[in-house]
Amino acid sequence: MIQASAMSISRSKKQLPMFEQKFVDYLNPDHELLRAAELIDWDSLHETLSVYYSPLGLSGKPIRLMVGIHILKHRCNCSDEIAVEELHENAYGQCFCEFERFPKASIVEAGSLVKFRDRIGAKGEKEIEGVLLKAWKEMGLVGTKKISVDTTAQA
Repeated sequence: MIQASAMSISRSKKQLPMFEQKFVDYLNPDHELLRAAELIDWDSLHETLSVYYSPLGLSGKPIRLMVGIHILKHRCNCSDEIAVEELHENAYGQCFCEFERFPKASIVEAGSLVKFRDRIGAKGEKEIEGVLLKAWKEMGLVGTKKISVDTTAQA
């Protein structure tokens, strides 16, 4: 388990039980979400955004999950409710958000996205952009120096 500088939010690299396979093994590795997941520097995003999580009280939803849903929401240009619904139904989206098995229960509520955006604010949004842009520029995938993100909520 990797601890985020004495914060209560942590990431784990769980090992699956013997004879159980990850559902990613059944998915098309050339799917755009699986390829995109490989191009994102999730560790850097986790490190950057962990400062917005408090060590007090209940821990928040995992950063990878929340950033993943946030990216999926903007990819589909949809509301929080639709993004969460799509995540519950889409194995590629679940894999993008680092699920190893199909979840048996509800993953997240739409209200959690509002709380996440409130937690990180505009500065956190810019930090997400910065990490993504830096990684993608280093890979030669983008050539721009500036990205503009609209953080308004959709109904």
